[in-house]
Amino acid sequence: MKVENNLKNRCGIFLFYDRDGIVDDYILYMLKDLRQNLSYLLVVCNGEPGEEGLKRLQSESDEVLIRANHGFDVGGYREGLFYLGFKELQKYDEIVLFNYTFFGGIYPFSEMFEKMSTKDLDFWGITKHHKVEVDPYGKNRYGYMPEHIQSHFLVLRNSLVSSDDYKEFIISMKNPGSYVDSICDYETILTKHFEDLGYKWEVYADTARYERYAYCPVMFYIKDMLEKDRCPIIKRRSFFTDYKDFLINTCGQPSVEAYDYIRNHTDYDVNMIWDNILRVENISEVHKVMQFNYCMPEQVSYDGETLENMQAAIWVKQTESLVFYQEFLENRNCDIVLYGSAENTKKVAYAAGAAHLNIAPEEPGTYQEFLAAVQKNHKPGIQYYALLVMDTVEKIRPYSNEISNVFKDWKCIFASDEYMINQKHTFLENPRMGLGIPPVPDFGEFFAKYADGWAGNYEKVSEYLERIAVRVNKKKEIAPLIPTEGAVMIKADCLCSDSMTEALKERHPVTLASANTIADGTAVKTPGSNIFPYIQENLDDIITVQDDELIVAFLDMVENHKMIVENSGLLTVAALKHLNVKDKRVVSILSGGNMDVITMSSVVQKGLILRDRIFTVSIQLPDKPGELCRVAGVVAGVQANVIKLDHNQFVSSNRNAAVEIRITMEAFGTDHKRQIIAALREAGYDPKLIQAVL
Repeated sequence: MKVENNLKNRCGIFLFYDRDGIVDDYILYMLKDLRQNLSYLLVVCNGEPGEEGLKRLQSESDEVLIRANHGFDVGGYREGLFYLGFKELQKYDEIVLFNYTFFGGIYPFSEMFEKMSTKDLDFWGITKHHKVEVDPYGKNRYGYMPEHIQSHFLVLRNSLVSSDDYKEFIISMKNPGSYVDSICDYETILTKHFEDLGYKWEVYADTARYERYAYCPVMFYIKDMLEKDRCPIIKRRSFFTDYKDFLINTCGQPSVEAYDYIRNHTDYDVNMIWDNILRVENISEVHKVMQFNYCMPEQVSYDGETLENMQAAIWVKQTESLVFYQEFLENRNCDIVLYGSAENTKKVAYAAGAAHLNIAPEEPGTYQEFLAAVQKNHKPGIQYYALLVMDTVEKIRPYSNEISNVFKDWKCIFASDEYMINQKHTFLENPRMGLGIPPVPDFGEFFAKYADGWAGNYEKVSEYLERIAVRVNKKKEIAPLIPTEGAVMIKADCLCSDSMTEALKERHPVTLASANTIADGTAVKTPGSNIFPYIQENLDDIITVQDDELIVAFLDMVENHKMIVENSGLLTVAALKHLNVKDKRVVSILSGGNMDVITMSSVVQKGLILRDRIFTVSIQLPDKPGELCRVAGVVAGVQANVIKLDHNQFVSSNRNAAVEIRITMEAFGTDHKRQIIAALREAGYDPKLIQAVL
């Protein structure tokens, strides 16, 4: 493609990685902007992208090179350079090396290129890391961490690329085996290495004024760099990095300040940030960094608005403290539905005025059953729910004041009509927000329960989220936002399942906000108006099937029946587990085998993991001869087949005390997996299950 506005002849090499092979909108936005400043763009993809992801990358590039996921961004850059060849690279005035780890352009990249084109340099970047007097990793050749251009965006002029010095540097460099290697053997040494050889460099965003306050200003002075330096990027990890890192240098406000500035003072669509971060990162970490705990004012008036589109769904587990709740129940002008035993719901209805409340037929036994009942009873027009559980006394006794929990569970959700309308507008102003929760109480034994992280609810929550097809990143070792049942505000969209079910409830085709499933042939946000009357007249029931069920069904068909069926065509097979089919003749219609090889491979691998046929454990052991052999002997003794082995010597500052190995193994199934883990424990190791990645 031709470069406009007389810009220099540039070649871009973009390193892309996503664990799911998904190319989010922020990537396309960034590439589209950068491509206006490039003559040629090569995308180097670490790992296989999905079919749709590949098409998206191709739409904004000249060529896509797919490689194995090793060597981090450094290895990808290096392979891209070798792929094009130094002879070809010397035809360009600049080579631009950049990766997926930032959001941009917050401002047009052309501003930056125009400014830097006036400078007499051999290489340059956007941001730099200041000098650290010590070597934090103990591996840097200089014995300290030099000042250096950060590798997320590096521009090499022809004067450097054409030199024997650069060729020798790249050829002699080995692909890093770890993140630490990529920092110590490439990123932190490149700048000083070529500076010592006489080459000139600079960065676009001048951060000298921050040097005495932070080593990495792009993480800790984000807003200032956006506002004062018109820095065109913001690092992705600004929104999910360990909160302790921020508190070393700041009061923890940088990410919030930067986000507010981008939203209020630039044209960058912040929804692109949320679409990526919410998909790939743990929500608890995002919650801490972005400081989502704030109080909404009670007295906010929206003229003419009512609570007609909101419902309070209340699970009455006990009625001992009805006096505390009566004012909230009798003064709300929204639809209120009670769930629970006949005895309990009648007590509440009588106390608050029977005409004002409705009683659902369901009597939930668990919080998951309560949510499922609300989902089942979803009424046309209801867009938001206030979900409450009346079990205060049971939960927090002894040693705590029940009135405090009334404030937490009721007043923070259900204080007034105005307050609830204000909550609705919070959802409207933040389209990626689906759940609002009151602050976690910090008193009595209730705090101890919450302080214990998941408080025994990890499996329960995971089970329910899978059942209703909610995809959210969660880790057992990281405390969740809401570890147990309580009070929440939630969008109806987060409870509703599929467009056809909703259409049948509404008695006309409806449009959902999204429809995300691997059964892409049936991922329909709006049912067809022509077919809907026939569905409405002839259908007895609808069964919703989760993606994980489809994956297992696909593996069954391949292994047991030697048939390849696309995910949408497998819905009938996966649905059998939801039906009582014993001793009955049931026909599952299989329709379509349109599945590409890459998707097929991904589904098979995920199916093996879901069936415990493949799993990964992490083990720490002393770094001394014979330890790895001993572990291998234990594994072999229980007939486990090792697929992959990763050895990390830098999990501890004292590697003699502990190194980490991650072993990915093949097993016969769940029982065999448990046998393998038990054998490792008997041998004196402490194996920890982690997410298997092939």
